[in-house]
Amino acid sequence: MEDNLTGTRFLAALGLLLTLAGCQINMTSDLYSSDLRAAADGHKGLTTPATLFLPVTSVDKCAEETAKIVAIMQGMVEPFQPKGCERQDMNSYMLADIQLPILDSMDAWEKTDALFGIISQHPKDSSHVAVFVMMHIDTYQTLKERVMNEFYQTLDLKESTINLVLNNDERSEMSAVFDHAFVNGQPVMDMTFSAPTSEQVTITLSDVSVDFLGKNGYVWAFLLLGEEQRKNVSVIITQH
Repeated sequence: MEDNLTGTRFLAALGLLLTLAGCQINMTSDLYSSDLRAAADGHKGLTTPATLFLPVTSVDKCAEETAKIVAIMQGMVEPFQPKGCERQDMNSYMLADIQLPILDSMDAWEKTDALFGIISQHPKDSSHVAVFVMMHIDTYQTLKERVMNEFYQTLDLKESTINLVLNNDERSEMSAVFDHAFVNGQPVMDMTFSAPTSEQVTITLSDVSVDFLGKNGYVWAFLLLGEEQRKNVSVIITQH
């Protein structure tokens, strides 16, 4: 898959507000194990929810700055649903709900007009599910121009934080392999985690992964193990 992926910057759209606050930009996306397996098996029309946390100058200026953000994002992210502003630590953010398409191939991805999304596919001759995040380069370039025209700044991914909350909504234990990421707040390299049914694992992409994402337009997020491998791996059971 890597040889066929074109270069772009996934989630660089989130950098459009750096000029307003200069704070870290966050995105949290919920992923469900059953959806990822279904997409890899060829099921169509699947999406997953995500929330963008976009820096604003202050909560008091929420309405004014939300209007500017909505105008810039028009046609870039559909649907884009602002849901107010809030303070986190010393920073203020505008929150917006979006949907990410979950697809099974690069061909399917190229047929969409989504700014960014998820590819979930089986590696060759395997029941595992490899999960990637994606972004369209042409759409990104248009957004980059809009941000430059409005704020006279260039988009930047380096301060972004990308969180994936992997939910086990199946009837058996879920196991997945993670590399160069923070899993449940702990740094890991090439490690397998397990979650019982109805539990979740939170993945935060590392700085290296985010930088790779920015330079290549995709990044490997994790490998969801197939049924036959689940009983033969060393796992760390999640604690909540």
